[in-house]
Amino acid sequence: MERDVVKKHSLSSRNLRSEVPHHRGFGRSLSRSTDVSAAASITQRLLCLATASTFGERDGESASEQGDPHHPPRGEWDLWPSPNQDRVAAMGHACGRHRVARLMREACLRVRSRKRWRLVSSSRHALPIAPNHLDRQFVSDRANRHWVSDMTYVRTAQGWLYLAVVLDLYSRAVVGWAMHHRMQQAMVHAALEMAVARRQPKEQVLLHSDRGSQYCAYDYQALLRRHRVVPSHSRPGNCWDNAAMESSFRSLKAERVYLTRYASYQEVKIDLFDYVRFYNHRRRHSTLGYLSPMEFERRNASSSS
Repeated sequence: MERDVVKKHSLSSRNLRSEVPHHRGFGRSLSRSTDVSAAASITQRLLCLATASTFGERDGESASEQGDPHHPPRGEWDLWPSPNQDRVAAMGHACGRHRVARLMREACLRVRSRKRWRLVSSSRHALPIAPNHLDRQFVSDRANRHWVSDMTYVRTAQGWLYLAVVLDLYSRAVVGWAMHHRMQQAMVHAALEMAVARRQPKEQVLLHSDRGSQYCAYDYQALLRRHRVVPSHSRPGNCWDNAAMESSFRSLKAERVYLTRYASYQEVKIDLFDYVRFYNHRRRHSTLGYLSPMEFERRNASSSS
């Protein structure tokens, strides 16, 4: 398997020095080893690097062979050494925090800074506001019991594109979303309608959001009542009351949006849809024991049946 990995990455004993960045002690270890042993020792590192940086290959298998049709986002693994350590360990590789940090340096993977939170919607209106029923209880014991929702925006060459999302707190899965180049109320309607159609909740659902006019409007409240959804609203300008949703948007921005300059609305729509598929099927969450939302739901459904 080690030879296959070396061949797959087009590395040979002659060009190992040029392909892998030099660091303290690395050149000396090569000079003291034969070409074969050096290639074998570095192959294990490269396998861990390839796993940690692309999600695509594990133990010599391609992403298609693992049965997942979705592509990972670009550079999702170069955020922080400690979470990466847990993710690599969850995939079957024993790596310490310092080793992961060192391999990240060797692969030129750098920590990404995350931008500060900004308020999107305005709560300056006379519409009715619901109490904060969720009260920052972001853990749910079953699916379709507690949902959260919010809006964010993405810059394109044509202007801003707005995104509305509904998230299930049970598995952190994105269950509904909608996009439009104008921040219209119909966008949050479409996101909720998609969530209801996809999940078909049999019991009453608590939906938490901020107190923006789109979520407090009378026709949106009527839509909630029609689907047996109880509204819950954050305190004014308090992002911590909807921290689970804000964390999801932060991951979207850091792992995909801030890496790309979008030329058109259509381009960003395709990219965001691709990220939603990855987020639900492949992205590992620390709150779920480093499982993806869909894998978490499958395992819990099989254990309960």
